[in-house]
Amino acid sequence: MSRFFASLHPAAAALCGPLTRLAAVLSVLSSVACTPMVRLETDFPSPAIDPLPLRAAVMYSDDFKGFTYRSPRGNDAVDIELGPAQVLLVDRMLGTLFSELSRQYTWPSGNDSSRADIVIAPSIERFTLHRPAYVSSTYYEVRISYRLDLYTPGGQLVGALSIVGFGRSPARWSSSSGPVRQATIRAMRDAAVQIVLQLPEQAALDRLLRERYGPDGRQG
Repeated sequence: MSRFFASLHPAAAALCGPLTRLAAVLSVLSSVACTPMVRLETDFPSPAIDPLPLRAAVMYSDDFKGFTYRSPRGNDAVDIELGPAQVLLVDRMLGTLFSELSRQYTWPSGNDSSRADIVIAPSIERFTLHRPAYVSSTYYEVRISYRLDLYTPGGQLVGALSIVGFGRSPARWSSSSGPVRQATIRAMRDAAVQIVLQLPEQAALDRLLRERYGPDGRQG
């Protein structure tokens, strides 16, 4: 490239470096601007179970509500907006698991503390996307690591549940957005099943039930 500019005009050689750097910057900006954003417009079914006779409050951090996965830039780059969908998922699961669910974003105080038996703070610890080029398969695979911390209404940590949701979807070489969306939704639904099955078994909830309802831990 520098020989080409030099053959046109001696001053062109001095421009070669800046022009090359400018072209690299424009290439990066173009790849960022063209990266598709996958938004998870979906619903999650409510499980048909008997709720625990406890009042729960859920506390969402800004990171959880606004979480977006940014994949490495490249030909198959795709970003995934999880925040709104995972708030909906946790709302739906906790609303089914407990007799009452309040949604609050700060620690309860005063009279508010008497309205919840347990406070749950979900977080996303890791999101992993495997593309077909990275593994020996023709599938997109998604793993989402969630953690649900359990607190007393006063803010004391009394337990935690860690789960990993897994989902996969066949690759379609014309577009990555569709398969990535499906794999992510399946991973979230897998996580939802684990929340429903494992959260009621947490020792902190078992203690609350036994304190309130006796050895069998349930309303008589």
